[in-house]
Amino acid sequence: MGTTVATYFMSLDGVISSPETFAGPDFGGDDLGEVIERLDQSHEVFVIGRKQYDEWSQHWTNEGKDDQYASFINEVEKVVISDSLDEATWNNARTVRRADAAGELRKLRAERSGTIGTWGSLTVVRWMAQNDLIDRLHLIVAPTVVGDGQRLFPELASKELHPVETQALSNGVQSLVFDVR
Repeated sequence: MGTTVATYFMSLDGVISSPETFAGPDFGGDDLGEVIERLDQSHEVFVIGRKQYDEWSQHWTNEGKDDQYASFINEVEKVVISDSLDEATWNNARTVRRADAAGELRKLRAERSGTIGTWGSLTVVRWMAQNDLIDRLHLIVAPTVVGDGQRLFPELASKELHPVETQALSNGVQSLVFDVR
């Protein structure tokens, strides 16, 4: 059975919007690259929303094959949850309507053995959380307080999180992985 994993960059005070404001050029250092590479290698499917699809499909298809993340994201199977996108033309992408998405994600979890990952698509992640479709939460926390900005789950009912893995990176960034129950 597959596992759905939602990954987010976050400030110490819980802000996830505009990570470029707290994730500078040295964010995470080389060890963060290793964490992300390990995570990417486990993804069999990547779930995104329409806005992220529009941004990423334009950006990543123009990156060279020498870019490791471009190679991954361009080849991995992608499920785009959208009621407004008729056809996903990005390599290995398909569209699923929101009304069908919960059933499709449950089916993918039942059929797969790896992870079904998502990150960056806040609307999709919040919807997945409200529908109990997130099995694991991976937070990459910067030792920075931002103050203002969007929080990951501002209106979600209480969820119990069980730590699975914690890793302190060389510059104080924390990689925290929790099972969601």
